[in-house]
Amino acid sequence: MIAPFWSYWNTTKSGVISYRQVTSGGDLQQATSDINQYFPQLNFTATWVFIVTWDSVAFNNMDTETSFQVVLISDGNQSFVLMNYGRISSVIYSMQAGFVTADSMIYFSMMEYSSYTDLTFSSNVNVKGRWVFQTNINYEKGPFLPFGTNNGDTQQYIPKNFYPFGPNNGDTVNPAVDDGSSSVILLNETFQFFGSNHNQLYVNNNGFLTFDQPVSSPYSSMFQSGYDIIAPSWSNWNTTKSGIISYRQVTSGGDLQQATSDINQYFPQLNFTATWVFIATWDNVAFYNMDTVRTDTSFQVVLISDGNHSFVLMNYGRISSVISYLQAGFVTADSMIYFNILQYSSYTDLTFSSNVNVKGRWVFQTNINYEKVTSGSVLEQATSDILQYFPELNFTATWVFIVTWNVMEYYPTMGNNTMFQVVLVSDGHLSFIMMNYGNLAPKTQSVQVGYDTFNSTNYFNMPESFQSNITSLSFTSNVNVTGRWVFRTDSCPNNCLFQENFYPFGPNNGDTVNPAVDDGSSSVILLNETFQFFGSDHNQLYVNNNGFLTFDQPVSNSYPSMFQSGYDIIAPLWSNWNTTKSGVISYRQATSGGDLQQATSDINQYFPQLNFTATWVFIATWDSVAYGNMDTP
Repeated sequence: MIAPFWSYWNTTKSGVISYRQVTSGGDLQQATSDINQYFPQLNFTATWVFIVTWDSVAFNNMDTETSFQVVLISDGNQSFVLMNYGRISSVIYSMQAGFVTADSMIYFSMMEYSSYTDLTFSSNVNVKGRWVFQTNINYEKGPFLPFGTNNGDTQQYIPKNFYPFGPNNGDTVNPAVDDGSSSVILLNETFQFFGSNHNQLYVNNNGFLTFDQPVSSPYSSMFQSGYDIIAPSWSNWNTTKSGIISYRQVTSGGDLQQATSDINQYFPQLNFTATWVFIATWDNVAFYNMDTVRTDTSFQVVLISDGNHSFVLMNYGRISSVISYLQAGFVTADSMIYFNILQYSSYTDLTFSSNVNVKGRWVFQTNINYEKVTSGSVLEQATSDILQYFPELNFTATWVFIVTWNVMEYYPTMGNNTMFQVVLVSDGHLSFIMMNYGNLAPKTQSVQVGYDTFNSTNYFNMPESFQSNITSLSFTSNVNVTGRWVFRTDSCPNNCLFQENFYPFGPNNGDTVNPAVDDGSSSVILLNETFQFFGSDHNQLYVNNNGFLTFDQPVSNSYPSMFQSGYDIIAPLWSNWNTTKSGVISYRQATSGGDLQQATSDINQYFPQLNFTATWVFIATWDSVAYGNMDTP
């Protein structure tokens, strides 16, 4: 059975189901091109194609349209199935997708790898909405006989994303014991792992590497373990049931050539030449003590270095769906740097997922340093920076933490070098974040930039958040230093944010208060000095309760429409503010005193070429105002 989408479709409601077979023409050309793209080693030429399409079919008796297609392709010797998915209705109560042989010995259920609503976007060949399978693969009927190299087999299936492995390739084999580990393996080159340099490691039978000591735990707990860990697939693997775990390190030969080629493909800017490779492979290992079902799982980890740059490749073959727990990724001993692959891919989908556009492969650069600094010139620089941005604080940095992402690349597009950095600064009482941006390559996926607390009560989204073009971060700033954003993050009483960036405000500071009326405005305010606004000279203004200033007349409109309004408008935050619910709107103008000193200092900081001295300041503040009729100060 071949089931692109088996469910309760009803073409009496809507839709058409149609089919054709062809032995010449454009369909064969397209099929030939497709199969050679997905199976480039075959030199395939299609001689027959059968196409069935379910176009805009309805589910049951509902007005729901869904479109999908199955394509059978053959050259007389080799056969393939393509399943293509268009729009999928979200209102479907039961369905299956995949294929199965009559005796259920060979099958594939796509629902183990993708939800049905996600079929439009998922794939096993990196073509959105397409799944492809080769079906001219023979098998013998009957119960399983003993298999694999443990049982004397000489033929070994090697997934094409794996490096060669096993005793025939010079590997050392781990003892077939439950929860075991290799003896210490002394490395021929130093391996850099996020600031730590390692000269030895252990291959632990349960699917992970450690550096300082062997770890036998079958219960995956990467975080807070206290170890540097690289875990392609940490679970309860048991080679006393089936499978082999083997490893080798090399400093010459074909493995280095392959590693060099791979890293240059994923990081083309590096001009990389591998000088050392370590390969550990878990081949057809069994999960725990299960006997009633086959749980053979294969995966591999490859460490690569040229003496300066270090990389980890994690390769995935067949992953059993009968696994109760698993972790995949890496973590530093202090848990400061980590990556959890299962945040991006289900474990059953590891065979098909990737961060480098190679099915079943995840790649990470690990020679990225982070540092904690408690003395020296870095603290002096941090002190100088913070005093520049917050001159009123009398600050001296005692601790700095720096993380730099240097020449990184976006998945899935390669060759797009990007560099950025975050710096945490503290004196034990006050804390700051600096975000520094160097070259940022254009990308197609949206990003988030800023910070957030666990309960989202304090957060900041930079303007580039949720957008795909982030290159402007290299040139923008909130402290007038190109490519730098700085935030104070320590808690402080009486609303620290207002104390820092607001001028003094409120009746206690001599402000006049606007009437607490919905959609109101101040009376006319005659200015003590003329204010120039892009060619217009103004001697009066109005403070409108809904969050904006006008000059010629008050405006009560609660629906912001700055453009084509016919007014000169300054709108710090025009919306439907309602001080009858909460809040105070107040204003003042000053021609002497501390306000002028602060204004002079601020303008000279942001426009240092002007040699500016303020003689007049007007301040309007909307303090804790509510929106509409909501209790939202």
